[in-house]
Formats: sequence, C-alpha cells, structure tokens
Amino acid sequence: PLTDMPNRLLFTERINQALKTAQQSGKQFALLYFDLDRFKNINDSFGHLFGDYILRMVAERLTAEFRGPDTVARLGGDEFVLLFSDIEGPADVFEAAERIVRAFRKPFHTNARDFFLTASIGVTIFPDHGEDSDTLVSNADLAMYHAKRLGGDRFRVFTTGMQKEVIRRINLENYLRRAWEVENFDLLYQPLVDAATCRLTGAEALLRWNDLGIGPVSPSEFIPLAEETGLILPLGYWVLERACRQVRQWRESGLPDVHVSVNVTARQLSEARFPEELRRILQAADVKSDALTVEITEDTLMSSTRQSIELLRELKETGVQISIDDFGTGYSSLSYLKRFPVDTLKIDRSFVFDLPEDKDSVAIVRSILALAKNLGLKVIAEGVETRPQLDFLTTEGCDGIQGFYFSRPVSGHQIMGAYPVGER
Repeated sequence: PLTDMPNRLLFTERINQALKTAQQSGKQFALLYFDLDRFKNINDSFGHLFGDYILRMVAERLTAEFRGPDTVARLGGDEFVLLFSDIEGPADVFEAAERIVRAFRKPFHTNARDFFLTASIGVTIFPDHGEDSDTLVSNADLAMYHAKRLGGDRFRVFTTGMQKEVIRRINLENYLRRAWEVENFDLLYQPLVDAATCRLTGAEALLRWNDLGIGPVSPSEFIPLAEETGLILPLGYWVLERACRQVRQWRESGLPDVHVSVNVTARQLSEARFPEELRRILQAADVKSDALTVEITEDTLMSSTRQSIELLRELKETGVQISIDDFGTGYSSLSYLKRFPVDTLKIDRSFVFDLPEDKDSVAIVRSILALAKNLGLKVIAEGVETRPQLDFLTTEGCDGIQGFYFSRPVSGHQIMGAYPVGER
C-alpha cells in the first residue's frame, strides 16, 4: 500500500514462475537484492512519516527505471529486489546493477531540501548461484551485505567464499557471547606522551580478546560483530569501568595527571542513558570526569543522528574530553567541527607513516595542525614509530604522540615502566 509495488508474496509467485520457465528453456535470470545505505538516519532524524515519503520517491524512480517484463518488488522496510528475466549473460546483469547505483546517486528533491541516498546491491544468477528461490534470495541478500560492509554505493556478485565467511561469523558470534559470559577480555593501554617533553600524559584503552578455542581475534573483526549483536553496549560499559578504575590506580601510584582515552561506537552514542551511565561509572571509580577522554571516529561523528549530537553535548557538560579519532580519513566537510564539542584531533597513522619524506603527508599534517590551532584544539599524532617522525611533529607544534616509538600496548600495571618517561 505504501509504494504500489509488488510485495514479498507477489514477488515469490513471480520468481517461482521464472524458475519454471528457465528450467524449461535452459535460459538464465538474475536477482538484484538491494537496500538503502544508512536509511535509518533519515527515520531517526526526520521521523518515519518522512521516511515513508522518501520510500515512495524511491519506488517511483525504480518503477520508471525498470519497466516491462522485469519485476521490482519491495520486500519490506528499505529492502527491494529486482527480478531480471531472460538475460543473455552476466554483462546484462552488471549493467542493470550499475543502473540502480546511478539512479540512486541522483538527489531526491523535497520541499525542504535535497537528499542523497546510495544503495548496496547483491546479485545472484540462476542456476549458477542457486536452483531454488530461497537459495537465490538468501545468497543475493548475503552478497548485498558484503557490498554494504565495503561502504555501500556498489554491487557485489555472490561467491561461495561469502558463505564460508558467514559460517565463520556465526561461529565467532557464539564464541563472543561465551567470552562475554565469562569476561574473557583484556584491556591493554598504549601510552600518550607530550610531544615536547616526552612525558607520560595518558593512555588509550584497547580491548583485546584471546579466546581459548580460536586464539586471538582482531578488534577489527569482533568489534563490528559486537555492534551488530548488541553486545557492544554491555561490553562498552565494562571497558569504561575497567579503564576508570585503572586511572584511579595510576593516580594512587604517583601519576596524578594521567588520563585515559576510551573509544565509543555509534551504537553506544545512540543510547539515551549513556551520559547517565558514564557519570555513574566515574563516581563509582572515584575519578573526576576530566580524567576521561571519549574517542569517536570521524565517520561515526559525521553519521551521528540529532540524538547522538545532543548526547555528545551532554557528555561535554559533565567535563569529559571528546576526541576525534582517525581524523582526515573521513568526510571532506569540516563544518562539523563547529557543531560538535570537540577538544582534540587525532591524526590518523596513514598520514604519519611517510613523514617527513612524503611531501603530501607533510602538507596534510601541517594543514591539520594549523586548522586545530585556529580552532583552539589539541592534536595527537597516532602511529609514530621513528625518531624523524617524532622530530618533525615536535617541530611543527603537535601536542601529543602515540605509537610504537615509545611503547606498544601494555597492561595497566606496566604503564609506568613502559619506557623512560621524559626521554626522547
């Protein structure tokens, strides 16, 4: 009723008919399964009624783009599927997928403003990727998920390797839930030092998981999985509690000015109770709020909803410091630096790696440092591994340094002996 498009029931009838026809004729057909990238942000920011209005505009564009024997159906939410009949070969399917990608890149005009949406598309071809409707749809959905994990705005064709990855992820999720039940996680800390004096000023808390059943698992693999399953919420509070207790121990051991930085995900920022829980954790650890820095990646900051922005401002009012991690790798617009209560920029290691030889890296780092100075922000450089990198950053006025040149991540009780404090 919302879009006047075929629904899941009608689509099922048509794909079953396409299967019978293809089996009799020996010809191929394809499924293109797609959904809108970050459509949830529209619903969260402007409401579901406006989201429905955008979905109707999407339906009109798709219907106009694919007329004739092909079926474009809405399966639910922002998920759509194209049944592409009687194809000559894969090239026809790829061209159709590109048409969808291009169609979404055009702005959607509303009375208030223009909206830009992108789509992630998964492709399956009968009989190469399945010989029944359930398999074809499931594999197309899986390929779409891979396109989305790569950033969206693209299509991916199903491969058997995707199935193996899904099986691994299912097993990994089971191990992750079990690890959470027994608290089979560790926190390591990588020192942050003052660039001019090389004295210890703080440390970044880094979550590690070394499972007895499968061995060490990279954070780049288990953190996204924790976000998808919702485990990131209790796990995130566990990290904050441990990190704040560690700060108290450091200060009781003679490091009165050391603070701790903790990474916070978009899922955590969507929790309305997050500021209240953070205050509770600080109070329970008997640590002042200025001893904690909340780190948020640039991409997370840019994709934040209105609610998340308000949460950040509420966090700032408690006295917690806010840092943008991986700065320079995300969006090109810098207008958000005026909108968010940011204290520190962390230059991504990709810009530090080639210093000081690479002129482009030098130009980028100098620009970030100049921008931060004009805005009254501090700058920390990540991934510093050599003396020439340190000397360049110090000369250019960088405030803080983090990297293997001083120390790899170490346990909390090793932090004071991780390197000779005050020596270069």
